[in-house]
Amino acid sequence: MRTLAPDRPQPHHAWLTLIGLSAISSLLISGPLVSLAVFIPVLRQVEGWSDSALGGAASALLLCMSLACIVSGALCDKFSPRLVILGGGVLTTLGCIFASRAQTPTSFVEAYIAIGTGIGLSAIVPSIAVLSRAFPDRRGMALGIYFASIALVSACFPTLSNMLIDMLGWRGALMVVSGLIALSLPLALFIQQAPKSGATAPDGTPSGDSLPGLSARSALMSPKY
Repeated sequence: MRTLAPDRPQPHHAWLTLIGLSAISSLLISGPLVSLAVFIPVLRQVEGWSDSALGGAASALLLCMSLACIVSGALCDKFSPRLVILGGGVLTTLGCIFASRAQTPTSFVEAYIAIGTGIGLSAIVPSIAVLSRAFPDRRGMALGIYFASIALVSACFPTLSNMLIDMLGWRGALMVVSGLIALSLPLALFIQQAPKSGATAPDGTPSGDSLPGLSARSALMSPKY
């Protein structure tokens, strides 16, 4: 039976990658997606838009996000995760800006189509791939931190959105959301992919993916799991 390779200290760029992806995904998901539940009652009251129209925006967001997740991995292989994340983040930012200027329910739904597509392209799928390679020996820890940060920010952001709506109105609040997402995107420049499966580390030892032959018990006890 092969033994696990000893844990190697993670290079600083791996931690910068984790911080950057956690910040970008947290804002992408908590801002326009989770906080939509805060915006819908305000839009119903202020703009007089129907429940069916507002429900259409939520459905369009979730549907387009799911479809974009399907193609995100292929785009990452064809180009690079960094470019896909930046492109999806820019699309989400523009979607939030267009949503803040929407004058009709139809234009609001169209803006959320762009938002859902951008989130699907740039959030979870490329982040999991990048973090799994950046932390080959402790990918479970990295992904745990990543998803915990998304959960924490998503729990707090609706309160912030409600405060912004009270101060700036729903249009101003969406503009702030777009600005926060745009400010987080430069963090994608710190993304550096680790060697792919089967590659060797700088010290000549094999990467975590090239260690077959573990029993189920050993695999479950491994740091990467």
